[in-house]
Amino acid sequence: MSDRFVMKVSDVDLISTNDAYVPTYKGKRSFYRRSKEMMTFQEVFSSKLSEYKEPLQAFISDKKEEIPYLGLILKLILILPRNIYFYKRKNDDLRPQDTSNFIKAIEDQISRVVGIDDKYNVQVSAVKCYHDDIEKPTVYMILECVNFMDYYASKILEYFSIGEDELGE
Repeated sequence: MSDRFVMKVSDVDLISTNDAYVPTYKGKRSFYRRSKEMMTFQEVFSSKLSEYKEPLQAFISDKKEEIPYLGLILKLILILPRNIYFYKRKNDDLRPQDTSNFIKAIEDQISRVVGIDDKYNVQVSAVKCYHDDIEKPTVYMILECVNFMDYYASKILEYFSIGEDELGE
């Protein structure tokens, strides 16, 4: 079996973390509730992910037998239409969009399909890019399984060639 599982969702409207929750007040209490946009995103994205449900759960089941403390690495490739990748503040001022705001909503939907809480995600990363010939974003999701007990600080710092003396402690 492969060491990774790849999924693709096309023609989806992504939702920014800024637009996902609405502050709500009830008497002296306040809380955040899901916005209509978030509920729509969750419904559409999860229905598109549903085609992967059975093979994904089989992949996770096999990995649970191999890995005692199952953790996940999630890599996202966000392919955005040019008009979403860039935005204009002024007519001649083209700036890249802050796409990191799209990650959390996607991560939550993947966790639902996988059936593993996102607290077990030891690494989540995203690459954003643009394409001129699409009207709505496409998201590639690459899921890898690891032992989350291997993520001890000294091991990770060594992996990134960072010595204890560089921490400024």
